[in-house]
Amino acid sequence: MLSLSIGQAVYPDAGLDAEDLLAEADRRMHLEKRKRPQQRNRRLHPRLRCHLAVELQPEGSTTPVLGNLSNISLGGCYVESNSPFNRGSNLELSLKCGEGSLRVTGQIVWVDTGYGFALQFNSAEPEQQHQPLRIMELVETQMAQMEKSYLSKFGQ
Repeated sequence: MLSLSIGQAVYPDAGLDAEDLLAEADRRMHLEKRKRPQQRNRRLHPRLRCHLAVELQPEGSTTPVLGNLSNISLGGCYVESNSPFNRGSNLELSLKCGEGSLRVTGQIVWVDTGYGFALQFNSAEPEQQHQPLRIMELVETQMAQMEKSYLSKFGQ
């Protein structure tokens, strides 16, 4: 998930010159970041970059939409899609594998119109809490197989 932290400093209350104002704005930005502990240790959480086709089922719709999963973590993912989605919409992401599929539900928390959206996974349902990890494992396996197949064509 993307986040933004901003520190504001206004002349003359926060400083009398550019250096003081920038230092105060920087200090306030770091204070803002510390208010969000869930963002503090993002690098410690598993994350994968990938390019894998997924099926999306918007809530209340019977027509699935295809997208390209390009980044996934245990908390959410980014899906490239030129289909129109609204922030706050709920949907189900489905990844087909062999005879079955892995599914996870979530809510769209950010939309990049014409490019894709960020989906935050729902974790309220206990039976679905393991699904993001299973999807990540499957994606990692698929990508390793594709890489091995690709390299074998060049004798490596």
